[in-house]
Parts: sequence; structure tokens; C-alpha cells
Amino acid sequence: MPLDVYHEGRERSIAELGLELGEDLRSLQEGILADDHALAAPPHGPGPTQRRPALVIIVGALLLACAAGAAFLLDDRERLIVDRPVVDVAVDAVAGVRSDGRPAFALPLPGRPTAIAAHGDQVYAVSVDASALTIADARTRRIVRTVPLVMRPAAVAARGNAVWIADARRGLAVRFRVGHAWVAARATWRRRPPIKTVTPRRLDRTSIAVAAHHAWVTDGSGALVRAGPHGDVRTIGLPQPADGVVAGAGAVWVFSHRPATVMRVDHRTARVTDVVPIAGGSGSTPPAPISIAASATTVWVLDGSTATLSRIDARTRRVTATRRLGRESLRCRLAAAGTTVWVACPDGSVMRVAERAGIRRVAFGNVSIVGVAASDRSAWIAAATAGTLGRRGRDDGGANRAVTGMGPFVTGSAEDRFGRRRSPRRSQDRK
Repeated sequence: MPLDVYHEGRERSIAELGLELGEDLRSLQEGILADDHALAAPPHGPGPTQRRPALVIIVGALLLACAAGAAFLLDDRERLIVDRPVVDVAVDAVAGVRSDGRPAFALPLPGRPTAIAAHGDQVYAVSVDASALTIADARTRRIVRTVPLVMRPAAVAARGNAVWIADARRGLAVRFRVGHAWVAARATWRRRPPIKTVTPRRLDRTSIAVAAHHAWVTDGSGALVRAGPHGDVRTIGLPQPADGVVAGAGAVWVFSHRPATVMRVDHRTARVTDVVPIAGGSGSTPPAPISIAASATTVWVLDGSTATLSRIDARTRRVTATRRLGRESLRCRLAAAGTTVWVACPDGSVMRVAERAGIRRVAFGNVSIVGVAASDRSAWIAAATAGTLGRRGRDDGGANRAVTGMGPFVTGSAEDRFGRRRSPRRSQDRK
């Protein structure tokens, strides 16, 4: 049937190209459904009047052929980039995103987000200016819990019933149990001095991952810190500085930009088993890894200087593919789930990269996307005020902060929003 061809072609165009059909073709379909006599062809002699549905069959067939051809082209490693329209999202908020990268809903945070992590249907967001851990659920589209923090959180990771948070200034990581609002374990160590001013080429190297009931923390030094579930700490020496860490694909993976490598650490023995070099681009620009993500079988590394995404096969422990993102990727962050990779950048853009498809890019207006997280069931982004990635000002308690856009409108201090004041800084948490 002509309309069946039309609907199939439209669905493939949206799913594989992210493109809606033109106004003329949609009007033609509506006219056919309404039996518009204006679509009748002029009579030719004494024969019966010919109608235009035959034209629809031809157009629909051509549309279907174009969609199939485009899908074939998307398998090419040079990929097709589809730009989506600019959309709005709340400032200082987390947003659940659809498969095309567009936001489905947004929820306000008590302060400026610094990092997020996803596990199952939930996202865990840490924020400063009003230091807190916020837990939200994708199914209910509601905030489940907000926990005030007596620290300056820089990174967060979740696995099972444990949520770990790393401090930006001190050698400190704390563990929370899911569903509880108190610290279950506290791990401390001597860390290198933090970067005071974050720039596009001087990034905060604080990161954290969870594997085998332990937290693994980097701070840009030549050591990887392993924190146990009860707060015990072990420092693991590495052959290169540790600039970022992720857990997945059966191991712990640490990247370094001096030189550009990815180190595989066995989470059982805490030993480095492999060192995977990251090659640069075709020019003289040296590679500079800035973010890492892992799924069940694959590790992804983002090169900020060449705007490329390297795929490491966890079984062979080699780089098997490299894809160009087509734009500068300094300060961008990665998340991976299944065969999909999410790239979030401070310029307000989010890219969805599928292994056998093109790159879909969504631009968010007037915000910086400072975090991205994905699980098998949900994907999230964290949005902050544009240009705040390098801000290291003092905590202001969240005063005079407003969250607008897709989320509820919220104003006032942390006391107004949550009915309680932030906990005072305890003497034992000072350094």
C-alpha cells in the first residue's frame, strides 16, 4: 500500500538520519487521507480520471531507497554527522536524554554540578556552591534524595549499593550506601596539590571508579589510589601519571597524556597488565587523551587535540578503530553503554556516537554540559552556567541561584529549598 511505504520511509528517515519529512510530502499524505479532489490528475481523453496515488508510490519508494542508501553510507567509518536543532535545558540541572540526545526531562540541582554517574535507572550528581549529592530516578522523573556534603566533590561513581565521591582538594573519598544519607566509609591519603585554575589544557585530573567493591581514584600523580569498602587505602605505583580512570570490560583502565597511553589494571591483583599506546592524528599534533569510558567489551578514549575517539578491544587490548568527531573536543567528557558512546562538551553540545551509525549532535543553548553518564537503561547530562568549568570560587551556599527551563522554577538558598541549613564543616574534615 502507498501509505505503508510512506510510513516505513518516514520511520527509517527519523531513526537512521534524524530527519523529518518535508512539508510538501506530509501535506500530500494528509490530502490522500482526506480524499482531496484537488489531487486528481486532469482527464486524458475518454478514459477514467487518473489519480495521484501512483505518484505517492514512486515518491515513497524513492524515499525508502534513499533511507536504505543512507544507512549503508552510515556504516562508513568517516560517518555522517547530523546536527539537531538547538534546545533549551535548565541551568544547574540534570536531564534525562532520549536516544537521539534530546532531553526528555530536567531536574534542578542545589548547586553547580561537577560530575554525574549512572547506575540502572538512577543518576548520582555532585554539586558545589551548595555541596551535595543528588539522586534522581529516570522512571519516576523525580529527585529521590539530596544529601548535603562536607567536602568539595569533584568526581562520583556508583556500582551496586555503593556510591563513592572524591574530593577536589584533598586526598579524600567517602562511600555512601544507596538509600542512606550518612557516610559509610571514609578513605584519606596524601595527594598532590590540586590545580588551582582549570583551563582548556590544564584539566582537573580527579576521577573515581568502582570495581570489585573498591574505589579507584586518580589525581594526576603517578599513583592510583585503591580505597576499600571500610576506608582502607592502598597506593599503586604506575609507569605514567594517572589522569583519569574507569571501570568496565573486566578491569580498571587508567589513561595518561604523558605519554598518551591507557593502562589496564587487574582489579583483583591491583597490577598493571597491559599498556596500550594511543596514536596521534595524521599531522604533527601529539595525542592528548582527556576522557575515558568503558562498556562490557570496549574501552573508549577521547583525544582532545585531534578530536578523535579511539576504540580499544578489551579482549585483544589494542586500538581497533578511530573515529573523527569533526570538531574541537578539549574538555569534553565521555560515557558509554552497550555500543553507544556519549560525548558532552562545555560548548553546550552533546554527541551520540553509535558503532554502526552516524554521529548525532544536539546543541543546548546558553549552558555548559559539564557531565554525561549512561547505563543500560538510562542516559543523563549535567548542565551548568556557560563558562563556569574553570570556576574555583568559594562556596556561596547557593544563594540567589535560580533553576529555570525544563525543570521546576526554584529560587533562594539551600535552606529555602530543602528546609535545613547545610551542615557546618567539621574540624576533622579540615586539612
